[in-house]
Amino acid sequence: MERPVEMFDETMVDCRGLLPKIKTDGISFGKLGYLAGCNGAKVVAFRTNESTVDDFRKQVISSSSSEDSHAITSYHRRVFKQTGAGHISPIGGYHAGKDMVLILDVARFKYPPHWVPLTLLWDAMNTIAIELPRGYMILSKPTSDGLR
Repeated sequence: MERPVEMFDETMVDCRGLLPKIKTDGISFGKLGYLAGCNGAKVVAFRTNESTVDDFRKQVISSSSSEDSHAITSYHRRVFKQTGAGHISPIGGYHAGKDMVLILDVARFKYPPHWVPLTLLWDAMNTIAIELPRGYMILSKPTSDGLR
């Protein structure tokens, strides 16, 4: 039986030859935003020193109820008592009654999607990576006038 053609893979998102370095060294918050923008997304990034937990909650609620925007978080795993260090994953949902977010962990072999208190995620983002605080970004389609 013939294998179906893959519609998307990581080589399709490479910009300026960053992919080989990302494969060996990982990706920083800034480079993720750059790659997303380079591939046509509108990127609005916030480090924790540029935002508040209440601003973050509003952004999560907005992106969780939208088909056109997505929240991505950069956090430190140890705050969740997980193995590893810095990590980046998308947020898949928000539970208003419990003030929790659903993290769609991209390392599914290690951690399946899991719910965490929003304030605990904020604490995990409010850590330092390469001399800068971690944070979150909102990715969406560019506006119709082509501006990002």
